[in-house]
Amino acid sequence: MKNLLPIDVVLPAVLIIIFMGSHFSLDAQNMKVTNEKIIFSRNKSYKPRLEIAKKNRYIAYRPEGDSIMHGSKITAITGDTIFIDDTCYRVCDISYINFDFYPWQTYPSLNNLLMEDSIARKDSDSGPSGWTVYYPPADISSNHFALSFYLRDLKHEIAREKRDKTNPLICSNFLKLNVAKLFHLEFAIAYELKIDSAVSWETEIGYQVGIQDAPPFIIMDYPLFNYEGWSLLTYPKFFSPGGGFYLGPAFLYKYLSFHDVSTSFPKVDGAEFLQDQYRHDLGISLRLGSMKRYGHFITDVYFGFGFRYSWINQVLYGKYNSNNEFSWQNQAHSSTLIHSTYSSFILNFGLKIGAGW
Repeated sequence: MKNLLPIDVVLPAVLIIIFMGSHFSLDAQNMKVTNEKIIFSRNKSYKPRLEIAKKNRYIAYRPEGDSIMHGSKITAITGDTIFIDDTCYRVCDISYINFDFYPWQTYPSLNNLLMEDSIARKDSDSGPSGWTVYYPPADISSNHFALSFYLRDLKHEIAREKRDKTNPLICSNFLKLNVAKLFHLEFAIAYELKIDSAVSWETEIGYQVGIQDAPPFIIMDYPLFNYEGWSLLTYPKFFSPGGGFYLGPAFLYKYLSFHDVSTSFPKVDGAEFLQDQYRHDLGISLRLGSMKRYGHFITDVYFGFGFRYSWINQVLYGKYNSNNEFSWQNQAHSSTLIHSTYSSFILNFGLKIGAGW
């Protein structure tokens, strides 16, 4: 009968063989780990983009001007390192790539890729030329479907990064000047506070300077530039994902007055009356807008529509005839007090500029 090896000898030997086999297998897999593709994105946009892949041919140059690659096929790409035969080059060592060497590999308006001082890794600021480099993971580059999903996700990621670059809700506080209201001599300052990742609340206070002798506005004989008073506007803003576009219900209160102004607003017998007015406005509207951030500088373009109701106290003194002759409302040369109301549709649009922090 043959002698058998003791179990305490066989078992450790088997375990050692399994361990070494798995170890060598892992090493072999690691030797094959290459991403085989490098993607260049222009100005944080998905298209146009450039790709350097295995087996491609290019002429590339170092900053000192000497040529590398020189039309040779790329044998492998690992991370940011490009292998050509037995020589390797890092992407950051390349300053210029000429795609004209092989016309069928050219891209419209992107034939020459200038890389010096412009190449940036992902998650870092891009240089003057706006190129950003992406290195696809090694485990998906050789799989067509995995790579297509990666490119799709990359497209969405770049779009999200582009939105985040101008997302105003990176800041928590905003102070803005309403440029549009300067048209009718109103100085309005708005303060906005971020409440949530997609919600903020804005309050605007304005003061309108009136000019007694200003001509009426061309529409409805409206004394736009004669009124003097203050206003309060407040509303929440609900932002779209990534910030930027928003909408919200706006609530308005305004107190206006003028003295010794001849106007037919609101209509009284169709004639112009020399009068004083004291007016209270309440309004509600839906605001739609787009707010962008450029560093700490903020722009806010808005459009709104809604309804306004006015209570007007008129002190009438008299009116002018066609010959510009004045006649008093009362023979005793006394004034007449009239209480009137007026409702109107609100349609407004404008621009605010300011700062966020």
